[in-house]
Amino acid sequence: MTDNQSQFEAKTLREALKKAAEYYQTLPSSLDYQILEQESRGLWGRRVTRVKIAAHPKLQPADRREPLIRELERFLRQLLRLMRLELNMDIKATDRRIDINLYGRDRYILLDRKGACLDSLQFLLYRMFLQNQKEKKILRLDSEGYRSSCEEELRSLALKSAALVEESRKPYTLEPMNPYERRLIHLALKDHKEVTTRSEGEGFIKRVTILPTRG
Repeated sequence: MTDNQSQFEAKTLREALKKAAEYYQTLPSSLDYQILEQESRGLWGRRVTRVKIAAHPKLQPADRREPLIRELERFLRQLLRLMRLELNMDIKATDRRIDINLYGRDRYILLDRKGACLDSLQFLLYRMFLQNQKEKKILRLDSEGYRSSCEEELRSLALKSAALVEESRKPYTLEPMNPYERRLIHLALKDHKEVTTRSEGEGFIKRVTILPTRG
């Protein structure tokens, strides 16, 4: 681990790890490293002026996941690097569902403007990897529980809106939503005896209208 190509030098350990991460195109947390030299100057050696490390990517266990999941993860990691977002990910997959959790220093960028970036990434991944699959899977891209809180808000909105429709006997149309949000509204009211739902509009963003089942 001490060949020249794996040695990195900077004023601080953090900066040296950042250089190594850029070299290997990964995150600092994905590196194993060893401090080779460290010089300190100042009172009691509190001010570090030079650090030299040897670093390499951590060894990963054999990947026995299906090729689709491996390709999706490889693409997403590369995309996040190109976006210069320092994020880690956990992926859990079953026959029917893929859950991806993104976490790390730059998660706030994903969640800005009501999670617009998170929604866009989820839509892109679905279109590229899942839309044309014979066996349909649900894709859920989340960041440290953000989706869960939003899902509760949407279910509450669906039930409150259904109560208004049930009382007034008039249709009620919600604000424009992406496919994931619309699906939650439909599921929340699918067993409701007094109302039904339908999506209206063209393209990715549509509205959900809640209608009384009887006039």
